[in-house]
Amino acid sequence: MKKQFKQAIAMLLSAVLLFSLVYIGPKTAAAAAEVTVPDGTYDVGFKYLYDGKESTSVMNDYAKAGTGKLIVENGKFYFENQWNNYTWFMHFSARNAGSPKAEINNNVPSNMEGYTDVTTRIVDNNPDTVIARMELPNILDKQDVLIHIIATGLPFVYDNWYNVQLKIDTTNVPIVPVGGGNENPAPVVNITQFNELITVAQSVYESTYEGAGDGFYTPGSKLSLYNAIQAAKQTAGSNPTEDQVTAGYVLLETALRNFEAFKIVVSKTALVQAVEEASAFIAAVKEFGATSGSADVRSIGEYPSDLKAAVAASVTAANTTISNANATQVEVNAAAADLASKIADLKANELTQSTVTMSVLTDLTSTAQQSEWADYFGKTATVLKSGSKLYANITINKSSEIDLNALLYLRPAVDGSATFTGSTHNRTLGQVSRNIEKDTYVGQLEFNRSNTATTSGIVSFKFTPVATGVSQIVYLSFNTDELNALNVAIGKANGLHKVISESPLSGQNTDKLASLQAAIDLASPVAANKAAIKKDIAAAAAALQTALDLFKEGTFDALPFQVMHATQNSLSTMKDYFVSPAEKVTIDGSTYVIFTVKSSSLVTAFKVKEDGVLVDTEIVSSDAASDTRVVKFKVNDLTALLDAQVHIFIPYVIDPRTGTPYNADHNIRLNFDAGDASVLNADAAAAQALHDAAAAGTAVGEYPAAAKEKLQTAINTAKTFAAVAVVSKTQVTAAKAALEQAVIAFKAAKVLADGTYNLVVKTFDGDLSSHLNEAGSLVVSGANHLVTFTPKAGVAVKKLINNATNEEILPATVTTGSNAGAALVHSLVMAAVATGTPVKFSVPNLSDTYTLVLGVNGLAADLEYAVQFADIAASTDTGTTPGTTPGTELPPVVTPGQLADGNYFLQFEIKKYGTDNKSVMQDYVISPGLLKVSGGTKTFYMTLKQDKEITGLKFNNNSVSVESRDTVNNTRVVYFNVPNINNRIDGWVKIDWAAMNYFHEYDIQIEFYPNTLVATAGSVAPGVGDVEVIEEKDPNAGKDDLNEPVVTDFKDIQGHWAQASIEKALELGIVKGYSDGKFRPNGVITRAEFAVLISRALKLTDGSTSATFNDSKQIPAWAKPHIDRAAKAGLISGYANGTFLPSREINRSELASIIVRAAKLDIDETNELSFADAASIPDWAKNDIAAAAKAGYIQGKGGNKFEPLANATRAEALTLIMKLLETK
Repeated sequence: MKKQFKQAIAMLLSAVLLFSLVYIGPKTAAAAAEVTVPDGTYDVGFKYLYDGKESTSVMNDYAKAGTGKLIVENGKFYFENQWNNYTWFMHFSARNAGSPKAEINNNVPSNMEGYTDVTTRIVDNNPDTVIARMELPNILDKQDVLIHIIATGLPFVYDNWYNVQLKIDTTNVPIVPVGGGNENPAPVVNITQFNELITVAQSVYESTYEGAGDGFYTPGSKLSLYNAIQAAKQTAGSNPTEDQVTAGYVLLETALRNFEAFKIVVSKTALVQAVEEASAFIAAVKEFGATSGSADVRSIGEYPSDLKAAVAASVTAANTTISNANATQVEVNAAAADLASKIADLKANELTQSTVTMSVLTDLTSTAQQSEWADYFGKTATVLKSGSKLYANITINKSSEIDLNALLYLRPAVDGSATFTGSTHNRTLGQVSRNIEKDTYVGQLEFNRSNTATTSGIVSFKFTPVATGVSQIVYLSFNTDELNALNVAIGKANGLHKVISESPLSGQNTDKLASLQAAIDLASPVAANKAAIKKDIAAAAAALQTALDLFKEGTFDALPFQVMHATQNSLSTMKDYFVSPAEKVTIDGSTYVIFTVKSSSLVTAFKVKEDGVLVDTEIVSSDAASDTRVVKFKVNDLTALLDAQVHIFIPYVIDPRTGTPYNADHNIRLNFDAGDASVLNADAAAAQALHDAAAAGTAVGEYPAAAKEKLQTAINTAKTFAAVAVVSKTQVTAAKAALEQAVIAFKAAKVLADGTYNLVVKTFDGDLSSHLNEAGSLVVSGANHLVTFTPKAGVAVKKLINNATNEEILPATVTTGSNAGAALVHSLVMAAVATGTPVKFSVPNLSDTYTLVLGVNGLAADLEYAVQFADIAASTDTGTTPGTTPGTELPPVVTPGQLADGNYFLQFEIKKYGTDNKSVMQDYVISPGLLKVSGGTKTFYMTLKQDKEITGLKFNNNSVSVESRDTVNNTRVVYFNVPNINNRIDGWVKIDWAAMNYFHEYDIQIEFYPNTLVATAGSVAPGVGDVEVIEEKDPNAGKDDLNEPVVTDFKDIQGHWAQASIEKALELGIVKGYSDGKFRPNGVITRAEFAVLISRALKLTDGSTSATFNDSKQIPAWAKPHIDRAAKAGLISGYANGTFLPSREINRSELASIIVRAAKLDIDETNELSFADAASIPDWAKNDIAAAAKAGYIQGKGGNKFEPLANATRAEALTLIMKLLETK
């Protein structure tokens, strides 16, 4: 029989052109599926596109249309087409799969090594006409092509390299997914079922379309389905044997599933969200002039109108893309990228402002002086900045004496030179404000309109005094602050130069002294020129700073300091008279500090205490232009506070206490061991930018809201600390580390897609690299994270301890052999890792801080390091873990249905119900446990540490079964069915521990970590030693949730919509609650449980004949007679593969079908379903659901949806049963 079936399959495989049969699931438009095509030659359309775009490249003009051919040979793809002017082609190659893409910079290519030259053949003996052939890794992807063209015979030189992309139209190519065949057991079907499937397939074929948009199918996929349908029709119409019918059914069913795998899914979610955010943003954006009412007067917080319009246009375009059903993922992504770019441009041009000193000059020569009209202008100006564009609000004093209608100016030239745009003053000021009482006028001018930051910083300004009527021209310089800073730097440089030149260090610093003096000489003329332009000032300052840094190297050290109040732990107001940092130098074994004093003309004396006496500091140099002086004094102990005194004399300020000019001594203390908390500002700003750019949510790439809140708290703490005036260096170091750790934790909290990543084990507790290779790897599968890193020789990684929960995590060591369970637990308990062997940890939360415990050869005590997982980035080599042999160390990422029959060790954790917190029950079990897989059924075995004390344990609403018991060690091995190891399972535990006076029962959940699966030849659960196998006298004891003591006062049904039905069922004895006093009306119900309920309700008795199912051994003893009775009555049956799946949760469609059979309702195929989601109801269930709805047994949920595949609840099941009883 099996041989005949194989022969039938072989014949049909030939009939449908050698299908590759595998279902790969719906395909997203972001990544093309791997496909196979029967060997042969296919005519295909093609285009050569601009790199990264959908538009046709100029290279397409050289390709002859209609000549494209796809050649499939031994499963490999080759493409060829005809080219004209081929003698111009100097290079033509295609990128190999997995190779880096070539780059072209300044018409010079690089990274060409991963490309293969095309092969060519000449057409009609004409070297200009050739057919070029290239191999394609995947015909659904664009193929990168590198071409070099040198055109001859043209009146100009044409020599260019191109990156282009080849796109093939696969509409006429019969594509199917790559795979190895249908692994499901062949169903037993008849010719009627085969014909029904052909009808379904034909309907699918006729109602679907090929394309690139959402809901369309990949071009070429329909041809494969068509071929399969025709082959099936041929088989069905040729009086087939039973084996041929079955084989044909299998092929057509697989072809349908393969076709569905090519359905395009275009995700527009991110674009929709971006449009919503952009629309809300621009709705709140104020354009230039919105505050003032004039486009010539801009205000802080406003934005350029053209950039706002660009965002609005991008939003409109994005909405068009969203509403376009044919939009491809490339088009959606392009719309999102364009919108993000436009938003970034707009935000970067938000108007900000700052206050600068403004000088009013006579001319632009190097001898320019302050104008006699300077008093008519404010001493400062408000500079407003939007991107590179600059505006200034200037104040006109005594405005009544100036003709305000004749205020004109010339903008600086856009090249940054000391010239202007135009020769006639023709630009007017925008009026910002006018104050009649103060007789002032504020106007706004523009002094940089360029998109680059190039401006001289000087405006030519023309005005007319009312008294004379004669126009005057002055030059407004906004560069005064930069000039002052340059003068201060020159003063400091002169001072440091003098300190060394007049010391014993001069001889060994001759070259440095000469270089610094040269830089001072070059900078001094610029600093002395009041009309110096910005770029000259910047160049002089940069050159001087470079020379100063080289001069200080090896001689001076920067010395931050604080000027503190004489008696209080706070900063003194005298701090504003000193430039920080100071400089420290050692001469003849003594330490000297070099200070720069600002407003030197006001500081008439600066003294420090030496040997208990205040003495004047030594003046090294003075600079009148910057009003600074450099002083030097000796310091014996930089860690101690140094008493000092400043004398201030301000002749133009009257002291109200004396009525004379201000003249006073100020005692201060100098702190050279102070930390500069302001250094946290940059770190806080970077962290804030990271926080603000992160989207909160649970999707891949988003961050949990709690993580964002935690980071914001850390940022706020850092900002607060940065504003503290008096702090120590130790405090600053700790604050910086705390913020860095918070940032690392936040980055690690990012929701990751399933896959392989690189990471770094980061510590702030010293040098970990001597004990550990800090570079490691991470495998993510759902909520499971498997971290791998490698210790150095002689180091054993013992465990991780979660610092937040104190949970200990042991290494997931790989062990094999018949006694693998015991060996594994021993290795975990001893926490011994082979020298240099990578260790793996299943880490529930990557963002937490952990204590890493290491054992080092030669050290009696363990070493502990606080570690975090940092720099998590997608791995470019998914088959290799750093420090391991490629492809041998990482466990597979497991999804339901992929596990082969066999035994596996599997890590797990008992959680508090509905939380991510570890339950106390975890302390009573040994992890990992043993997972046994047989025929797709998964049974999990685990060892309980406190056998006598754990008096009740349930999972899946069923008490666990007992495998074995060790009375000596007080342990017990229990087992239960696991529908899906990727989902948590609800449970309940009861503990009666008299010795500890502990009597409690509570709900729990068990979570498995699939990435810790390790195949084993052993068959016992970890933790099992010498065990006593027990036989339970009563196989039903403790197993039937439905046979527990009657409890009627269930608090969790009070007010429930099904309360009346539940209470009636309780009264009739159809169902019981749980011994913990709960009924759990919203809990799911399994197929076995429902079979028991329907059997009891209908009082079925004929169960003498056992129903035969392939998984009969998995049916609980308490449920088996009821299942036999329900099956005998025709109410319930197994699946096509012969299994019953007792632990599978029953869905609403199955529930309706069983009720229809039990009520013996008539089926009317003309009944129509009125539910909003009727299209999603399986065909096999539609008539049953229609009948049940018509009879009033079932109704829709919210939005009139039936939700056919949703799990039925205990309340729903009982309500249907009670309605059934009422009608009988």
